[in-house]
Amino acid sequence: MREVIVEKEGLKYKWSVNGLNEKPCVADIEDNKRTALTDYVATMFSERYGCVATVEQVKEMTHNEYQKFLEKNASRLYNEPGYTMEDYNRDADSVVILGFDLSKFGLSEDYEKLINASFSTEGESVLHNKILRGHFMDNDKIFAVADALGCECAYDNYYSGFFKNDESRLVFGFCEGDITLILCEDEKSYRAEYYRSCQFYKVEPDDVLEYDSENIDKWAESFDVASPQECANLLGKPVRDEEVIYYPENVDTPGNTVSELIADASARSAESSVREKDKEVELEI
Repeated sequence: MREVIVEKEGLKYKWSVNGLNEKPCVADIEDNKRTALTDYVATMFSERYGCVATVEQVKEMTHNEYQKFLEKNASRLYNEPGYTMEDYNRDADSVVILGFDLSKFGLSEDYEKLINASFSTEGESVLHNKILRGHFMDNDKIFAVADALGCECAYDNYYSGFFKNDESRLVFGFCEGDITLILCEDEKSYRAEYYRSCQFYKVEPDDVLEYDSENIDKWAESFDVASPQECANLLGKPVRDEEVIYYPENVDTPGNTVSELIADASARSAESSVREKDKEVELEI
């Protein structure tokens, strides 16, 4: 990939085209995310408009590749006497960073731009959802990014905590400057990530169910269970018994509604009865 740097009357611009027949567009020199440029564009600007136009080679890298690239060059500062800070900054500015692939999460363009500007690497969370990582030196920036992403604070002790956005299914965590953003494709995955953060920080979830006499009678009748842990597992939601909160043990497959759980439990009960009858027939034979 190449770019044309145009200088005229003391101002610098970066011009780009998507193809030879497309009209160039102009942007501030600091914008490193532009498409490939051609030699004839530089020549055209030089001849027609009297600009100083040069072609520079530009590398394209993912966020993860770019961080490794910076780490490698940082090492060169200490190990190569001829490699200076000026060289480091030049190399860092020569790269076009490709955006994170956020197409599966239905986010707005503003959210995607903010996420790409705030986070530097990506990976997979413990529960196999997409997780992005970054770092800010002060909490004001952390809280500003969380707010701009529509997240509400679920827990904060100033040094660490987490935010959540139920609508966009985002779990935003921070700890002493390090930040993480977990993005979920569906509600089931999102609630599992949210419950995990609640467990870690010992925070009461916003959808905890009370293990009281009324619910016990209903759940015991529906599921043929009585303990709070069994209820949490079958309901796919946390259940509180006095001061203790029980979380679903199988967070990967919680149910969606009580009615679906009841139907599922009934089906399993019927299936179990059929198996028992089959065993009786086999014994008689």
